[in-house]
Amino acid sequence: MSKPASKLLSDPALPASEPGRLRAVLHEQRGERVYTAILDAILERRLQPGVRLSEEALAEAFNVSRTLVRQALIRLTAEGIAVAERHRGCQVATLSPEEAEDVFAARRMVELEIVRLAARRASRADCDELLASIAEEKNAAQRGDHGTEIRLSGEFHLLIALVAGNKPLAQFLRTLVPQTAMVISLYERGSVPSCSIGDHTALVSAIAEGNSKLAERLMAQHLDHIRARLSFSGASTASDLISLFSRDAARESSGGATASKKEISATS
Repeated sequence: MSKPASKLLSDPALPASEPGRLRAVLHEQRGERVYTAILDAILERRLQPGVRLSEEALAEAFNVSRTLVRQALIRLTAEGIAVAERHRGCQVATLSPEEAEDVFAARRMVELEIVRLAARRASRADCDELLASIAEEKNAAQRGDHGTEIRLSGEFHLLIALVAGNKPLAQFLRTLVPQTAMVISLYERGSVPSCSIGDHTALVSAIAEGNSKLAERLMAQHLDHIRARLSFSGASTASDLISLFSRDAARESSGGATASKKEISATS
């Protein structure tokens, strides 16, 4: 039986040997459904930088109280994913070219250390889960689900951080991944996702071999590939929050997500 995610989070030295435990921990970190839905919309580029996050519209879209929406927006703001301005409310953060460069510099510093640690402590089960994540990413690409592919690509990097076992580094990367998605939304050339499935597969091979130097080199090359696809010009587009999240809710309802909605109402 798997240990509770809270135990895994509090004990970075716990052996990484339980199948599926990385994804369970990652989803536990995400927290409330409203927060998760907004964050996923940013990761999947359905919410563009600069879009105003209206409490009223979001509360209507999710059918929850404005208090619950406000809690989610406060959390997103604390992570640098959204910004709050006096008399203007909250909006998805917009990063300047200089800020975008800073995000990539931070990711390089953090992820080279993360992948080095991961190569030293990864178990077979960890590597199997990383490969399963890549398979999901590949399936999304093959069926043309661009948004899911982007989200799974970012999630792959967060899973490596959990393998590394350094909680502060994992938490820091947890804020950088959505910020990177926002940078890509603004500045990427073309429509092909920046993260290469081939790069991800090579990273897992190096981690599985315990080759920390190779893993660091591959991660550096991977981040360079992402950076090379950016052109620092572009503009954001507006999004209709009610339409956006109402469509999501309709899809969930058709897939049997009634229980989740009841759970949200109970917490509002």
